[in-house]
Amino acid sequence: MAAGIVTGCGQGIGLATTGRLLRQGDQVVGISRTLTPGISGLLRRFDSSFHFVECDIGNTEQLSRSLGVCIDVLPSIDYAVANAGIRSRSSVNDSSLDLYTEVFGVNT
Repeated sequence: MAAGIVTGCGQGIGLATTGRLLRQGDQVVGISRTLTPGISGLLRRFDSSFHFVECDIGNTEQLSRSLGVCIDVLPSIDYAVANAGIRSRSSVNDSSLDLYTEVFGVNT
């Protein structure tokens, strides 16, 4: 059994990856900006091996708190799946440098 962190665990690839890791017996801390129905289902099914942390990883204070939770609840951290990502629906001409900084900060 391994233990790890999955960001962007609320839907899509992150949710599917988290579910697969839990089914294979891993302990997982899932990080997402919001508690989704998919996360709620994993919490019910894997209550002793899945821990959820609500966090916007673009927010340094929230990220620091979340990593503290990971250290507290996991016996070790064997892997991290950096799946979280954001996008902008603005055109290049309508986007600001702050927007690009936010997108690149979360996605890299």
